[in-house]
Amino acid sequence: MRNIKTAISVVICIIISNILNLNNPIFVIIGAIVSMQGSINESYQSGINRILGTVFGAMVGMLFYQISPNNTLLIGLGTILIIHINNKLKWNKSIVITLIVFCSIMLNTQENVFVYSAFRVIDTTIGIIVAFSVNLLVFRPKHKEKISTILEHLISYLDKELYEYFVLNIPFELKEYSDKLNEINQSYEIYKSEFLSGEKNYKEEELIIKSLMLLDEIYHNINIIQNFDKQISKSTANIIKKHLEIDIYNTISSEDDLFMVYNYHIKNIIFDLVKLKELQGYNL
Repeated sequence: MRNIKTAISVVICIIISNILNLNNPIFVIIGAIVSMQGSINESYQSGINRILGTVFGAMVGMLFYQISPNNTLLIGLGTILIIHINNKLKWNKSIVITLIVFCSIMLNTQENVFVYSAFRVIDTTIGIIVAFSVNLLVFRPKHKEKISTILEHLISYLDKELYEYFVLNIPFELKEYSDKLNEINQSYEIYKSEFLSGEKNYKEEELIIKSLMLLDEIYHNINIIQNFDKQISKSTANIIKKHLEIDIYNTISSEDDLFMVYNYHIKNIIFDLVKLKELQGYNL
């Protein structure tokens, strides 16, 4: 979806450049391309930083141009200075656009440097605003739906893994589970930062947090039982039958601590999965 939104931004930039009769539409386009982000908030924050970076690059460019225009050594020193200051100000994502503006000013040989610098700031700012507007209004990122989809996938995955473990004696495969858990955590971090998208709902966010906690607990408990022999008690078998509809016939009874610990974690996995399913009864 990001590539489509980038293409839309480029087209809009060209249209605006033609309407305003801008001499260098390429800078408008560059501003839009480097500013397209995967979330509304990230677009906003990076957009502000890139506008400030553009102004900073123009100021450094004008200053160095007054010393010696088109000077290779000064361009190199200016590049070092711009990267260093951008990093200090935590404008890391602004470095590229700042350097583009700086170098274009230093290599300018046709126009008045002040006029040229002003137009470069205007051009890139238009591109940045276009990218942010497209990200906000066109195919708005739907992190909530993505989280819900991954949760549904993980629930189905757990059902399958538990069936294979109890019925077919196949050990748990946690690689896919771990990958999806990381993916959903990343999506949630983006979701909770989206203060501009109108997507956030505190009740929904609370449900997501509870779901993530349950997924973490399930992952933790599965890792623990991997180190035990499968020795299922009668009470655990009843819980498995009730909630997973799986019959366990080879149950045993023991007072051994390891046996009790193993069944304790099995029950935790089942109960957490039940709670997770109940939470997903609320449509995120």
